[in-house]
Amino acid sequence: MADSGSNSRLETLLLLAKQSKGRACVEIIKNATEDSSIYTFTELLESPNIAALKDNEEYSKYYEVLKLFAFGTYQDYKNSPDKYIPLSEKQLIKLKLLSLVTLSGQSKILKYDDLLKYLDIPNVRELEDLLINAIYQNIICGKLDQRNKQVDIEYTMCRDLETKQITSIKYILSNWLKTSETVIEKLDQEIKRIDSEVSKKIDEQTTYDNSIQELIKKYKLEAMNEAENYKLKKEKKKIPYN
Repeated sequence: MADSGSNSRLETLLLLAKQSKGRACVEIIKNATEDSSIYTFTELLESPNIAALKDNEEYSKYYEVLKLFAFGTYQDYKNSPDKYIPLSEKQLIKLKLLSLVTLSGQSKILKYDDLLKYLDIPNVRELEDLLINAIYQNIICGKLDQRNKQVDIEYTMCRDLETKQITSIKYILSNWLKTSETVIEKLDQEIKRIDSEVSKKIDEQTTYDNSIQELIKKYKLEAMNEAENYKLKKEKKKIPYN
């Protein structure tokens, strides 16, 4: 995952790309795709001198390799080997690490059997070494489940996004925003309804409480009057006649 050191190395390559042409740009691509700390490549792809390799018959395959590391997977390399130059061992390992990120975006549980096949790894020991390497570098965050022969993914680093992916994300976010606005509108309506009902109940309770208080006052007054009348009647009985 990118840190200050990897950012510094990437910035160095970007500066070199501004001053380089042809074969020198090929070396920059080789360094970027072998460096175990660099995992974003869009800025290099967009560098004019690097982008110029795309139309250079001699070096176009190197440009395709950089695109592969930015957006592709090991299966893309395996399915179209003639499109790229042969990769070094360091590049193959790094491409497999990047492929783990892509696969983790499709499923949070990656089965060992699927990974062995997808990444052309001969045995579980080598696969687990690759997974441990990915976890150690913070490329993925997850746990190896040796009992169930799978890796449980929690989250991963981010990969470069192609223009079509960005368009898709914008579309998804736009739909999400519209849905959210609708939900918020309905929530506001429900809150207003609840507020109205609560206010009505409060008014009803206040009216009820006032009625009770009035009744209490009434009965209390009546009781006091009856007591007073009883007292007067009693006192009258005590007065002697001449």
